[in-house]
Amino acid sequence: MTPGVLYLDTARLGRMASGARRVVRDFAGLSGEVGLPLYGEEFLRTGFSVLPPPLQRRFPALAAWTGIAGLKSAIRELVETTHRPEVLFAHRSAVLMRLAIGMLTARCRRVLTTDLDWSAYRNLLNVARREFHTEVCEVPLRNFIFREKVAEGEIVSRVASAYLRQECDGLFLTAVSHDGIRFPIVELVREIERQRPVRMLVVDGAQAFCHVPAAAIIERADFFVAGCHKWLGAFEPLGIAFANPTLFATPSRRLPELLRRHGIDDPLLTFTQQFEENSRAANTETVNVAPLFACAGALKEELRGTVSNRESFQQRLRNANRVAAMAEEVGWKALRPAAEFQSGILLLEPTADSVVRLSPLDLRTHFHNRRISLTAYEGGCIRLSMSNRPFKPSDLDLLRTALYSAATAGQSAIPVR
Repeated sequence: MTPGVLYLDTARLGRMASGARRVVRDFAGLSGEVGLPLYGEEFLRTGFSVLPPPLQRRFPALAAWTGIAGLKSAIRELVETTHRPEVLFAHRSAVLMRLAIGMLTARCRRVLTTDLDWSAYRNLLNVARREFHTEVCEVPLRNFIFREKVAEGEIVSRVASAYLRQECDGLFLTAVSHDGIRFPIVELVREIERQRPVRMLVVDGAQAFCHVPAAAIIERADFFVAGCHKWLGAFEPLGIAFANPTLFATPSRRLPELLRRHGIDDPLLTFTQQFEENSRAANTETVNVAPLFACAGALKEELRGTVSNRESFQQRLRNANRVAAMAEEVGWKALRPAAEFQSGILLLEPTADSVVRLSPLDLRTHFHNRRISLTAYEGGCIRLSMSNRPFKPSDLDLLRTALYSAATAGQSAIPVR
């Protein structure tokens, strides 16, 4: 992307962090100039220290690589959890979600969820529930939260009542929805468990990981599934899950057996687990390990930051407040729930019919041509993902001009291709 672009588009991929770029560059150099197999196994297991000094000097950014076990420890440190959840890696987050949902529907008779779920994960849930004859009960919330501005206590009470009334024993919840609703998962589980235990809780944390403080959710969830390519800024897709270790506590529930039982085959997931357990098979599939190095670089940069997860999140909220106020002045309506549900994702709705009629591609192109990257939906709605650093005045001026031109230019807002 050209210099000077205002990047507000973590719906797909976050902007690649500079630390990730440096590590990926040096990993490509090591692989291309020397070849990884020469130092492969020990390098992957132990990290940078096994490389000869000349290679360490040649590729210094690889110091961020401390081995697979070291990468898992760094991720636990990043989320600031006091527990030691099992950390799993896979080439795609959907693989880990398949495992989590498979275990959820196998263990629970009736699972409660909401209309905040991402559609692809809801499809996985529907497939799994048919296989295990599990009933799924949905509580509609989006309209109450966005349009009616219902407070957190009422939403928690509504969902808890549905869970108890329908005699559910499992939960599938989204920590932060794709349109920015931050759901009070810990408060809900606490309310439910005053009367009945939750047998298993699976959380979609794709838009929460490295965006909102998530330690309390991770510590309570049996599975928290996310990715490193959005808010962390690793860019290369890498699925990550934090799992309750007790899920794998018996021989019949060891990870290899669970993967086989649920028909899951992910080379990276198997490879990283075997490496950590020192149980590598003699003949294993060739695995693309590059996403691990991008993650390590992004993690090192994030851990070197001087602000906590909570402070970082508060800055995102301040940025969202500034943009929401500014957008209202130039022909857009900020779609914001009550404060307890707000996140660093801001939705803006157009007030001009000409914008409503634009396709998502045309609307994205309008902003792209003005050096802004964001997400657009049908009906002219746009999604902006806030940085954890204060906006510069030039950033706000750029965004204000682009929003104003879209809202007032009529058909001229449609880009010429």
